[in-house]
Amino acid sequence: MNLYSVSSGFFLGEEDCLYLNVYIPVTKQLNKLDVVIHIHGGGYISGYSNEYLGEKYVMDRDLILVTFNYRLGALGFLSTEDEVVPGNNGLRDQTLVLQWVQSNIESFNGNPKSVTLTGFSAGAASLHLHYLTSHSKGLFHRGMSLSGSALNPWTIRLNPLENAKRLAKSVGCDMDDTKKMVMCLKTRPASQLVEHTEGLHDFGGMPFCLFPPVVDKHAKKPFLEDLPENLLKAGRVLDVPWMVSYTKEDGLIASLVVMHLIKKLNEQWNEVGHYILQTDDAPHSAQQEALRKVKERYASSGEDMTFEDLTKLETDVLLGVGIERSIQLHAAAVKSPVYFNRFGYSGQNSFKALLGAEDIEGVCHGDDMVYFFGGMIFKALSDNDIKMKDVCLDILYTFAHSGKPKALDKEWEPTSEKLKYHVIDNPERIEVKIKTDYSDHKFWKQMKILEKSHLLSHVKDEL
Repeated sequence: MNLYSVSSGFFLGEEDCLYLNVYIPVTKQLNKLDVVIHIHGGGYISGYSNEYLGEKYVMDRDLILVTFNYRLGALGFLSTEDEVVPGNNGLRDQTLVLQWVQSNIESFNGNPKSVTLTGFSAGAASLHLHYLTSHSKGLFHRGMSLSGSALNPWTIRLNPLENAKRLAKSVGCDMDDTKKMVMCLKTRPASQLVEHTEGLHDFGGMPFCLFPPVVDKHAKKPFLEDLPENLLKAGRVLDVPWMVSYTKEDGLIASLVVMHLIKKLNEQWNEVGHYILQTDDAPHSAQQEALRKVKERYASSGEDMTFEDLTKLETDVLLGVGIERSIQLHAAAVKSPVYFNRFGYSGQNSFKALLGAEDIEGVCHGDDMVYFFGGMIFKALSDNDIKMKDVCLDILYTFAHSGKPKALDKEWEPTSEKLKYHVIDNPERIEVKIKTDYSDHKFWKQMKILEKSHLLSHVKDEL
C-alpha cells in the first residue's frame, strides 16, 4: 500500500490494504439506517481510510458510516496506456466497496437503497468519476464532494506512460516494451516503488498527483471511456443528487508547500509554472503563452507574485475553476438537484497547522472536514466550533436521508449554470449568493490550459 503521511513526513502502510470499516451508532431507531460511504483524499498517492475522520461525530446522527482503503500511487493508478496495465485499479477498488455495501449492509441494519457517497479532495474527484462510469450505476443514491471534481487539472492524466517509465527507470526497469517493464516492476518490493515515487516530484513536492485516474479505453471493461468533460457534455452522467463544496482559500494547501520557494518560482516561472498549475501533462507548445498571461493576471504588485497572489491562483486553478465548471456541465446534464457550498469558517483546528502555518490567515483545504466528519481535531472545539459542527452534521444527515440538505431550518436551493451557492461562514447564518465568474472563468476559458480535450489535441499534433 502506497501511503505517505504529509503530517508525519514518513512512509508507512502495507501492500495488503483492501479493508473497510463499518461504524454503527447506538440508536433507538428501528428502521434501517441511511448509509454514508467515505472516500479518503491524498492526491491518489497517500492517505488511508480514517486519516482525516473522527467517526464519533458522525455517530451523533442515525447514520452508518463506511470507510475503506484503496490502492494508491503506482499500485493503484499506474497506466501503460495499453492493455498491459490500462489503469484505474484504485477506482475499481472503490466500486468493489460499493458492491460490498449493497450485498452486506443490511446485516448491519443499513439501508442499501439509501447510500450516500462522500469524498474529500482526491476522494471527492473520485466520487464525481463514479457519476461518469457504468461500473457504479445503481450502487449509490447521492453524493457529496468536498474540494474535488472530475474537471480539476490533477484528476486525470493525459500521458500516464511517461511517469510509469520514469518510475521504472528509477528502480532499474528501464524498458521500452510495456509488458516486460511491468513484469520487472512486479519483482520490486512495494516499499521500493513507494519511496521512488516520492522522487518523481519535480518542484517542491509538485505535482501532487503523479499517478491519478486515466481514460482507460484499452481495458476490456473501461472504467472511464472518455475524458470527463466529454462525458458531461454528452450527458453520460448518473442522474442522482450531488452536493459540491470547496473552501474559501482552498489553494493554501499548495501555496504553503512551496512558500519557501516563491522567489525561485517567480524567477523560473516559465520553466516550473506548469507544476504549480498541475498541467505538467500538457505539451510545451500549449504552456508558454498561458504561463505568461497567468502570471500577468495574478501578480498584483508588478512582475512577481506574492504569497497571497499564489494562494489565490492555486485556489482558482487547482479547485475553483474545475469544480464550478463541473457543476455547470453536471447541472445541465441531469434532472436531479445539484447543490453548491463555499465553506469560509476558520475555527480552532486547521489543516494549516499540520504544515506549520497555523498563524497564516485563510480557510485551508480540509478545514471543512473538521466539522462534517470530525477530522484533524488537535484542539478542543470552541463554542462556535461546536455550533458549526452541528450545522455541518445537519447538512450531512438531511442530505443522506432525503437528498435535500437542510440546516438552520432552511432547505438548500439547487444551483445551476448561474452558480447559486451557499456561503457557510457563520454557524448562526447561511447566505445564498450567485456569482457566475467567482474563479475568473472568463480568463481561464480563454487560456484553455485547464481543458484536457484542448491539451489532448496538442498532444496529437506533436505526435
